[in-house]
Amino acid sequence: MNVVNDWIYEVEDLVSHTKCEVHACRMKLYAESSLNVDEELFEQSAHDGAGYEVEDFLDIHKKDGTWEVRVRWRGWATGDETWEPLQNLMEDVPVLVTRWLKSTNSEAACQALQVYNIDHNVEREVSSDVGSDSAGAAV
Repeated sequence: MNVVNDWIYEVEDLVSHTKCEVHACRMKLYAESSLNVDEELFEQSAHDGAGYEVEDFLDIHKKDGTWEVRVRWRGWATGDETWEPLQNLMEDVPVLVTRWLKSTNSEAACQALQVYNIDHNVEREVSSDVGSDSAGAAV
């Protein structure tokens, strides 16, 4: 097992020797009984400090007046994707989500860009006051 960061680990199947990345909360709990680690403590440690990294954006839609983006999270299995409010993503990973919106040729993406006054046709970088974000940015 290799540590990718505080929340993502690369694990190897001991039989097939295939490797994959998994989020800490997806790892099987192991602890000696003397450590008093229960499921509640395990869940707390897996979710403290956010620790979720965007692997990819998959889709966008408007639900109840709010733009949402379907996010695939690094270290999570296919099928564990979630719909996240675009507003949150624009605060957490503005460059990453803006690049994706610009590269997505959908009417919904164009409309969402207009909400944030970003020209779909202009290739300009978005300034990021919260630090740079990149592929795999934590949210």
